[in-house]
Amino acid sequence: MCSNVINELSRQLRTFFNLKSAVVRTRFLRTPASILPLEKVITPVSKKGFTEQSIHFVKILNGLPPLDGSFEERLQVLVVQALDTNNLTQRGILMEIKILIKILFQELHIHSEKDPLKDVTFLEQACKMGELLCEVKAILNVQLSEYYSELVKQYTRLSREMTEIRGQKISLDESIKRKEKIGLKVRI
Repeated sequence: MCSNVINELSRQLRTFFNLKSAVVRTRFLRTPASILPLEKVITPVSKKGFTEQSIHFVKILNGLPPLDGSFEERLQVLVVQALDTNNLTQRGILMEIKILIKILFQELHIHSEKDPLKDVTFLEQACKMGELLCEVKAILNVQLSEYYSELVKQYTRLSREMTEIRGQKISLDESIKRKEKIGLKVRI
């Protein structure tokens, strides 16, 4: 049991570092044209599955009662209600969340190992999903909440950096297109 937990935590750290190195490499790419479409790296079924599972996960989290509380409060209420032996519905929702977290962490890790640099949009999505998954794990796993809270901070920084990089790449693309449109040679 203990070795499984250590292996899981280690894999999650490797995933974060894979994504971090991809963000750093993306920042220093010479041209945005050198970024290949994601379909050449990850099969469309896998990408579609990851996206669908991510959307399903977010919908479950957004649907947690009571809707007037903060995200953390709503998740804590779910955990308390799920511990009540009479509330099988809440227990089922909690189990579904835990299963989705495990699946999404595994998918995220697989994608991070397959060179996420090929698609900047997916890399940004992966950073945001890693942040959300760690945020939920920090609430659900009290013993490791500090670990996951630190990962949340790191994923938040990574998401901001990726958003900034993506904005710079879009600006660079627009500038190149404008210059090419008026007939100027573009040196990169």
